[in-house]
Amino acid sequence: MSNFPKVTADMLRTQLHSTLGFLGVMLAIQIIRIIFGGSDVDGYYMSILIAANIYMFIIGMTFSTSLPHYVQNGVTRKDFFNGTLLASIGMAVFIPVMTLALSLLERFIMGNIANIQLGDSDINTALNAFEASGHVIGDIIGSIVSHTVQAFILTPYVDPASNWFLAIGVFSLNIFMFYLLGWLISASFSRLGVGAGLAFIALAIMISILGDTLQRVSLDLPVLNTFTMVESLPLGVTIPGLLLVILIPIWLIRLLTKRTPIKM
Repeated sequence: MSNFPKVTADMLRTQLHSTLGFLGVMLAIQIIRIIFGGSDVDGYYMSILIAANIYMFIIGMTFSTSLPHYVQNGVTRKDFFNGTLLASIGMAVFIPVMTLALSLLERFIMGNIANIQLGDSDINTALNAFEASGHVIGDIIGSIVSHTVQAFILTPYVDPASNWFLAIGVFSLNIFMFYLLGWLISASFSRLGVGAGLAFIALAIMISILGDTLQRVSLDLPVLNTFTMVESLPLGVTIPGLLLVILIPIWLIRLLTKRTPIKM
């Protein structure tokens, strides 16, 4: 009998506990920022949009350490993989929905009670500054640093006020990708050691940059000058390409976790 539903429930319960803490801490920080910054402060949604990428990446990196516990308790590697993957999808949907709900409440209270209109930075137009800063370090290294930073903190953004469904979808896809990349890196170190793990970090960076660029092209958002040649690609190319970018780390994680040695 398959145990992956139990793994999914257990993973969701564990992650929901830490995620509610994360959202609560970010909310407390947001309240402090509003008290001291007033209308110069970005809204809660924008704060979580950026921070959630790092949060999900870290969460993804921790779950390869959970594999020995489940295997020692009779859970197969396949059930662990399926359960963790489903739990990560659940978290990737929960965080944007909860964030949007809290953001709407925040704006209602600030606008109707405190008479403060919060702003939201247009992170979609902030790419050139990061690309220019990368060249200070050097053409090759600087470009890699710039692209990596951009993928983490200048994530593709859709204003929920214009299309809340698309906004949640893009938000969910971004943090799901970072969860997968964190998990991929962790699994590679556990299965193959430090040398191969470092190579997988480089691979994860390339996947992140490619996925970010394909999203931007699909949504008609600005891209870094390095990738302007792909701006004209049609959706018939970018959407399948984005799907492939998601499936590659999932496939690699499955290959790595199915053969990871377990110390009993």
